[in-house]
Amino acid sequence: MGLCIFLSVQIYYVGRCKFDKTIFRRMAASVKNDVSRRRLFRPLHWKRFFLLIVGNLCNFGLAIYGNVNIKQDFAKYLLTILLLNLLLYMLFYTTLKIHYKEKILLQTKVYIVIAMLTWAAAMYFFLNKTTSWSKTPAQSRTYNQACVLKFYDFHDIWHILSAISMFFSFMMLLTLDDDLINTHRSLIPVF
Repeated sequence: MGLCIFLSVQIYYVGRCKFDKTIFRRMAASVKNDVSRRRLFRPLHWKRFFLLIVGNLCNFGLAIYGNVNIKQDFAKYLLTILLLNLLLYMLFYTTLKIHYKEKILLQTKVYIVIAMLTWAAAMYFFLNKTTSWSKTPAQSRTYNQACVLKFYDFHDIWHILSAISMFFSFMMLLTLDDDLINTHRSLIPVF
């Protein structure tokens, strides 16, 4: 949860916040300044703040759920957190890009569609339980299913599809700002 807060601060302040020994002094000065101007609880960047609150609520909700319900299958729980954060970041960045009326190129749209389709297919195979981390390898083999594609079972197909999905998700993020290649840096709105 500390990492979520740290990353949220970095994203909100666009990497300009330094975490060093003077951070508490700077925070106190900032709070004092905001109190004197009566703007203590008014964020400067509402959209960014709102999206970060949604992301943190999702992460805190997952943390609480995991502490209450997840006892043995930690690997699946951790994978869920990482995938949800990838999805949240993609939605966060795309939403702000659309809000600021920046174009999304056709190539990026194709990557988005392919990523969504392969993620949906990968989730189908992921949710069909074919392994168990909480049991010994011999006991986990009882979950094995017959091969679907020649010699690939559901778990193998999950790995293949999730790799393809991550590739297209990262390609989408990589090409999302290609429309700004000829725009001067000072004219690009910083989310």
